[in-house]
Amino acid sequence: MLRQLFRLHITSSGSTRSRCANLSRNLAQFSTGTSGEAAATSDAADLAPVSAEDVEEISPSVDAELSASPAEAAGTFRAYAPLPRFVPPRKRPTLPVERALQWVKENAMAKYDESVEIHIQMGVDPKRSDQVVRGMAVLPHGTGKKTIVAVFARGKEAEDALAAGADVVGAEDLVQKIKSEGSGAINFDRAIGHPSVMPILAPIARVLGPRGLMPNPKLGTLTTNLAEAVKKAKQGQVEFRADKAAIIHAPLGKVSFETENLEANLQALISQIYAVKPKTLKGNAAGSGYIKRATLCSSQGKSVAIQKDSLLDLLGQN
Repeated sequence: MLRQLFRLHITSSGSTRSRCANLSRNLAQFSTGTSGEAAATSDAADLAPVSAEDVEEISPSVDAELSASPAEAAGTFRAYAPLPRFVPPRKRPTLPVERALQWVKENAMAKYDESVEIHIQMGVDPKRSDQVVRGMAVLPHGTGKKTIVAVFARGKEAEDALAAGADVVGAEDLVQKIKSEGSGAINFDRAIGHPSVMPILAPIARVLGPRGLMPNPKLGTLTTNLAEAVKKAKQGQVEFRADKAAIIHAPLGKVSFETENLEANLQALISQIYAVKPKTLKGNAAGSGYIKRATLCSSQGKSVAIQKDSLLDLLGQN
């Protein structure tokens, strides 16, 4: 009887189900020998009185449901829609580099000239100090964005930096301005320094450091050849670094660039990423698992995965 009431509770309407629930709970207490006094104290809030009229009204429905065929039962009782099923999105195929770049250009729908970006999942552990991936890459066709360069230097070095195209040049005066005004005085995208002025940068290290502007010899921004460093920064030098999830995010140019120019920028970036490969990762480019996968997209467009073999073809190591 309890099974019959449960089946009717699942398939019938709301009012019938509520009365079936009350009746089934009373029958369950009767079958287990629970006294009426105990039921009143333990479950008084849930139980409702079931009259003889309720039993007489429910019984024909139970008999009809149990004796009817599935088709007849579906017409007698309320039909409930099945639970929603998760449908995974259609997986986009991976494309070769040239076709992927064309696909990104075709699917850029913004009204402005979007940037083309690459996101590379690296096979390193960023928590280990010997597997940090960081460096600079000079894109031969630039990024399509004007870079404002500041140089910390004195005397002849400052004059050479100005001649090379530096936008802001100074030493103690520039440091004092940043120290007094804080981040409001930073109106440049790249900072380059001469080793002779490094001691005076200590008071503003907390301002430049979090923004990635502190001159660093490993990145080529702390050098004695300031003219060359300024030219590279102006040409389209980009900094890359694997984040906490071991992913490198880097720009490749603009959607308006020719596909060949974007491919040349990507080749320069991938070559430099492999140039700074940690020594703890053994094997060649194809077998070390240094790069797991890569994705291309525009600023507000859809993304597309790149075939790994196609990336390695840019290095000539596949």
